[in-house]
Amino acid sequence: MIKLCGLWRKEGKDGEPFYSGKLGYGVNVLLFKNKYKKADKDPDLVLYLAEAEKKDKVKAEEKTEEVPF
Repeated sequence: MIKLCGLWRKEGKDGEPFYSGKLGYGVNVLLFKNKYKKADKDPDLVLYLAEAEKKDKVKAEEKTEEVPF
């Protein structure tokens, strides 16, 4: 098993709980309850990957710059 990231429970504008975390720099992970579940075969949760905000990208670029020797 490989650990990818931690998730934190948050509450959406509609009051529904969801989970979010960061997958390295530049990618956010979001986990929501499947509001469209109609049958047992439908998934309980839906996982999304989203591009991080610009400020997170700048931090990532700063950390990956090469150090001159």
